[in-house]
Amino acid sequence: MYKKILLSLSLLWIITFLQAQTPDGSGIVYVKPVATGTGSGNSWANATADLQGAINAAGVQKVFVAVGNYNTPAPNSFVMKSDVAIYGGFDPGSGITNLTHNRVLPNKGMGDGSVLNGNNQRPVIWNDYNGLTSSAVLDGFTITGGYGNTGAGVHNAGVAPSYLNLVVKGNNSTNFALGLGGGMHISGGAAPGITHVIIQENRARNGGGIYMEASSPVLNNVVIRNNNGYNGGGMHCALDASVPELTNVSVTGNQAATRGGGIYNDGASIRCTNMLVTGNDAAFNEGGIWNNLGFLFLINTTIVNNESGAINNAGGAVELRNAIVYGSVSGSNYIYRVSLVEGRSSTSDGNVDATNISIASVFNAPASGDYTLKPGSPAINRGDNAIYINLDANDTDLAGNARNTGGRIDLGAYESSFVPIITPGGNGVVYVRTASVGNGTGTTWGNATSDLQGAINATGAQKVFVASGTYTVGANSYIMKNNVEIYGGFDPDNGIDDLTDARLMPGTGGKGSVLDGNNTRPAIWNVNNGVTASAILDGFTITNAAGNNQAGIYNINASPTLSNLLIRNNNTSGIYNSRSAPVLTNVAIVQNTAAGVFHQGGHMVLNNVTIAGNTSALIAIPDVQVNTAMTFNNSIVFGTTNTSGVAVTPNYSLMNPSGLTPALVFANPSAGDYTLRPGSAAMNAGSNALFTGLNAGSKDLLGRARLTGGVIDMGAYEYDPVLPVLFGRLSAVIRNGRLIIDWRTETETDNDHFLIQVSADGRNWKTVQTVQSTAPSGSSVTGVDYHTAIPLTGAGLGAGFLLLGIMAGRRQYAFAMAAVVVFVLSLSCNKRGMHDDMEEKNLLVRIVQVDKDGRERMSKVVRVVRED
Repeated sequence: MYKKILLSLSLLWIITFLQAQTPDGSGIVYVKPVATGTGSGNSWANATADLQGAINAAGVQKVFVAVGNYNTPAPNSFVMKSDVAIYGGFDPGSGITNLTHNRVLPNKGMGDGSVLNGNNQRPVIWNDYNGLTSSAVLDGFTITGGYGNTGAGVHNAGVAPSYLNLVVKGNNSTNFALGLGGGMHISGGAAPGITHVIIQENRARNGGGIYMEASSPVLNNVVIRNNNGYNGGGMHCALDASVPELTNVSVTGNQAATRGGGIYNDGASIRCTNMLVTGNDAAFNEGGIWNNLGFLFLINTTIVNNESGAINNAGGAVELRNAIVYGSVSGSNYIYRVSLVEGRSSTSDGNVDATNISIASVFNAPASGDYTLKPGSPAINRGDNAIYINLDANDTDLAGNARNTGGRIDLGAYESSFVPIITPGGNGVVYVRTASVGNGTGTTWGNATSDLQGAINATGAQKVFVASGTYTVGANSYIMKNNVEIYGGFDPDNGIDDLTDARLMPGTGGKGSVLDGNNTRPAIWNVNNGVTASAILDGFTITNAAGNNQAGIYNINASPTLSNLLIRNNNTSGIYNSRSAPVLTNVAIVQNTAAGVFHQGGHMVLNNVTIAGNTSALIAIPDVQVNTAMTFNNSIVFGTTNTSGVAVTPNYSLMNPSGLTPALVFANPSAGDYTLRPGSAAMNAGSNALFTGLNAGSKDLLGRARLTGGVIDMGAYEYDPVLPVLFGRLSAVIRNGRLIIDWRTETETDNDHFLIQVSADGRNWKTVQTVQSTAPSGSSVTGVDYHTAIPLTGAGLGAGFLLLGIMAGRRQYAFAMAAVVVFVLSLSCNKRGMHDDMEEKNLLVRIVQVDKDGRERMSKVVRVVRED
C-alpha cells in the first residue's frame, strides 16, 4: 500500500512538472518564486517556479516574472532564447499583471523587483554563441551575486540580444589574470542592445563595470557607476575590431588601480554622444579616460571633475565635437571641433576660447555634481548641429530633454532649458561674443549673447556689435536684415567697445571678427530677403565658405552695404549676386577657389575693392529681365574676367593693366599680402571724390588712415610708408636632421616677434616656431640677422609637417588622417625618415612678422632645399 501511494505521488509530481512550462493562449508563461496552483505556468494562478524551464518551453513567446528572488539553476546560469522576451517586475498581488501596468523596475528606483541571483557561485546570465538576435529580450531585472572570469553578471559572446531596464550590481570577476567584466562581458563579434541599464558596484581586473572585446554593442541611456577594476574601473574596451556606440551614457564614480578610472580603451573605435564622465579616479593619472591605439569620437560629451586628469591619449586619436572638458588633457593627436576645453584659447574649427571661463560659469552646481548648463552659460547655443551625427527632432540629451530645439545645440551632454530673450541695450545695440556672459541677453558687453543670428533678428535691434573671435555657421548661414548694422572687430576686454574706438579690422595680426562657413555653406546668405543698403556688414573676415555655385556672401534679390571685409580662402566664389545691387567699400576678395565675384542682374558698385589671387576674378552674365552692370571706383582687379555683354565701368581703377603683374602692385601677393608695395601703380592714383565721405578720419581695410597723401590710393589698402619690418634675404635648408632657416631684416620698427610657418601646398600654413625680435625695443635702422634650427625628429613637428601634406583641402577626413599620423610615427625608425616625406611634399617656408599692435607682414615664400 505504501509503495502504491509513493508511486502515485511521484506520478503526480511528474505530471505537475510536465505541466510547469505550458504557455497561455498568447504564448506567455508566468513565473513566481514559489509555484502556485498546478504550476503549469499558463496563468498567474498556476505560475511555475522554474524560470529556465519557462524560457525553454515549447511555443513560448514571452515569460512574465513576478518580483522576488530567482537563484541560478545550479550548476548552470540562466540562458536566454531567440524569439523569447523575458519580462520582470510584475506583482500580481498588487494588480501589476501585464505590460500595460507600471512594473516594478529596478532602474527606476522602485526597489530590486525581480532578482536573478548567482549566489556568488557562477555567472547569472550565460549567452555564449547560442544564436541570439534582438528578438531575445531580458527586460526589468536586477542581476546580482554573479561570479566568473568572463562576465560575472552577464556573459555575452557572439550574440546580439536586447537588454532593457536592468540593474547589474554586486557581481565579481576578480581573478587577477582572467577577470574580464564584473557587470557585463561582451565579446566574439557580439552586438547586443543595452538600453536603460544601470551597471554599478561590480568588480573585475579589466572592466569593473563592463568589458568589450571584438564587439559592437549599442548602449543607450546607460549608467556606469561606482565600479572597480585594475584597468578600466567603469569600462574596458579592447581590440581594434570593437566598435561600440554609446549614447546618453554617464560614467561616474568608478575607480581603477592603474589607468582609466572611467574608461580604458585599448584599440577600439568608440563613438560617444551625450556622455558624462565625472568623479572617476585612477592611480596613474588617467581618472577620466585613457586611450591607447584606439579612436574616440566624443560628441556632446562632458568630462569634468575626474581625479588624476580628464583624458590621456597614449596612442591613436581623439576627436572632440561640441564637447566640454575640464581637467588635464595629455598626450597628442587630438582634434578639437566646436568644443570648450579648459586651458585652450584657440578658436579654430569653431572652438571656444576657454581663457577665464571657470567651471562655475558653465554649470549649475558642479560642486554637487549638477553639470546641467546654468543660465547664461557660454556653452548655450554654442554647438554645431552639423557635427552632431544625424541630429533630428527625436534626439534627446542625457537628461531626456530635446537635443534639437530648432536653433543651435548646446555644448556638452545636457541641453539647456534656459532661452535668454535677446534684447537690445542702449541705442538699439545688441552685443555679441563668442561665448555668452552674464545673463546672455545681449544688452551690454557684460551680458553679451553668443547667438549672432539671434542678435540680428532681435526685436528693436538697430546695430549688432560683434567681439573679436570666430563665429562658425551651424545648420544655416548668417542672414542679414534691413535696418540692422552689423559691426565686427570689437575687443571689449581691452577697451575697444564702441564705434569711436579703433576696431580690430580683418587681417590685423590674425585678430578681428571672423564669419566661418565651416567648409559646408556660405557665411552670409541673403536669398530673397529683400535687404537694401540699410542692411550693413562692416569689419569681418569671411572665410571657409563652400558649396557649388555659391560663395562666401550669397545674394539673390538682395542689395546690402558691405564694408571693410576680407573675403578670403573660401572654397567657392567670394561673392555671388543674382539680381542684386550691393555696394562694396574697402573690401579685399582674395585667394578664393572660384570667381572672386559672380554677378548676374543688378548694378553692383565696388569702391576701393581689391580682387586678386582667385581662380578667376570676375564672371558677369547678362540677365534677361534685369540690367547687369558693374562700376569699379578706385579698385584693383587681377585675374581672368568674363564680362561679355555686361556694362563694366572702371573709374580710376586697375583692371588687369597691361605691363603690370600683381607682384608689381602688391607687397607680397604670393604670400597673401595684398597691401601696396613701395612705388605701386595704385599709389595716389585714385579719386578722392569717388570715396563717399572721405575725410581725415576715414580708414582703409586695416584700420589705417585712408588718405595718407593728397590723393587716395586704389584698392582696399592705403599704402603705409612706415613698414614695421623690411625683409632682406631668406633661405631654408634641411641639413643633419634639422630645418635650418636664415633671414635678415634691413629695418625694424616696433617689431615684436616672427612666426616660422611651413606649408606643403602654399595655402595651408602651420606655425612651427616663434622667434622674438632681437632689435632693441623691436626697432632698428640697421640690418639684423636671424638664424634658427628646428629638429625634425620630434614626433609633434614631424606629424605636423606630414599632416600639412595629407590634409590640404581634406578637412572632412581629419580624424582618419590623425590615425595615419599615429601609424607613420610608429615607423619612425624607417631609414627613409621624415626628411624624405617632406622632400616629397615640396615643403615651403615663410616668415610672418608681428608688430607690437598685432599687425602682420609676411616675407616671400621659399622652397626648402635638402642638403642631406
